[in-house]
Amino acid sequence: MDAAQTTPSRLANVSIALIVASRGEGDDETITNHVRALARLFEDVLVLGVDLDLPEIRRVARQSGPTGLGDLIAALDAAREDRVLVVDHALDAVTPALLLGLIAWPEQPCVIPRIANRLEPLCAVYRRSDALVAACEAQARGIDLHAFVAQLECGVLEGADLDPLLEASTALS
Repeated sequence: MDAAQTTPSRLANVSIALIVASRGEGDDETITNHVRALARLFEDVLVLGVDLDLPEIRRVARQSGPTGLGDLIAALDAAREDRVLVVDHALDAVTPALLLGLIAWPEQPCVIPRIANRLEPLCAVYRRSDALVAACEAQARGIDLHAFVAQLECGVLEGADLDPLLEASTALS
């Protein structure tokens, strides 16, 4: 058996951007483990907000601003693929099953989960070609991240479709 047969394939049609807005004591090891796990699944892994010396990732500078829209713009701008999965490291509900569910949902300009009756724009898949220009325009008009997402034609993952994907036994951490 040659190496190509033993090495699992990684997703090549979706970029993933992990946003690390803040870190607590002991988070560096957890973040590194998460990034390594993501690099085993995705070919294009972007990390915003933390300086990791890992060859399998690309570091992207965070944009300033309190809304998170700047981070989304930075991730979309740096991504190689047209579908970009954006994940905030601080979200407790993120599971591998949720990430897979977002990617598997029929393509739309945005696919976003509604967790605890709240849309999570920093845990969503965006079609880069649609979202980047719209996000830049929203930022120029002073629109926040949630208002921006409300303007997009988003598929919403919620209720019975979402609940099995949030089970604690499948959490990333």
